[in-house]
Amino acid sequence: GAALSVIGQPRLPRALPGPFSAVGSRVVRLPGEEGARVRLFYPCDASSTHKDAPYMTDGRATSDGMAGLVGFRQLGLSFLLAHLAEAKSGCLEDAPVARETGALPLLVYSHGFGGNM
Repeated sequence: GAALSVIGQPRLPRALPGPFSAVGSRVVRLPGEEGARVRLFYPCDASSTHKDAPYMTDGRATSDGMAGLVGFRQLGLSFLLAHLAEAKSGCLEDAPVARETGALPLLVYSHGFGGNM
């Protein structure tokens, strides 16, 4: 029989080394007629009681879309990426920004065509 391998889901460690102990995450829509959604990542308080942010904002719709981009859906193999629909990012959803951080660097990351939020 065929052996299936489940792709591991991404996760940040709960306690990060360095001056920032946790990462918050928030999805916002940019202003404009067709404003794009973007996910912001920022330092937050590790003691925050906010829930884990999802890896994919739209869950199964996004994982199915990714399966189509790599040809899995066409082969009836969308289930190979289905576990990502419920995956957690390791970030804290909508947690407040850590106040004692001072100035922060800005990182702009573009995942390229067919990515997710």
